[in-house]
Amino acid sequence: MNIKRARWDFVHGVSAHEMEALVDSSDAYEIIHPNLDVYADHLSRVVAGMDNHLLVKYLTSRATPKGRKTYEFFRLEELEVGCLDKAQGLDGVNVGEWGQRVRELLADA
Repeated sequence: MNIKRARWDFVHGVSAHEMEALVDSSDAYEIIHPNLDVYADHLSRVVAGMDNHLLVKYLTSRATPKGRKTYEFFRLEELEVGCLDKAQGLDGVNVGEWGQRVRELLADA
């Protein structure tokens, strides 16, 4: 999943030059920073597992604005759906044209 890379659109309205002065400030970032923030302060992650199957859910209803932005920015819903699909034996299953269309409609909702 190559999402962030060299993107700057998650920084609060500052240029790359201005960011050099703010690089150590958690408040400068719209998403959770792995070195400056405590992940659990912004977004809860619930994991349940049985045998080789894990289900993952991020609780966005309890998330801070930074947590919600992280959820959207890194498309964490796709990870949740992928875990559910795999647990149901749907991992890598060809769902056909109609199945793909349903997935697209759900993704747009």
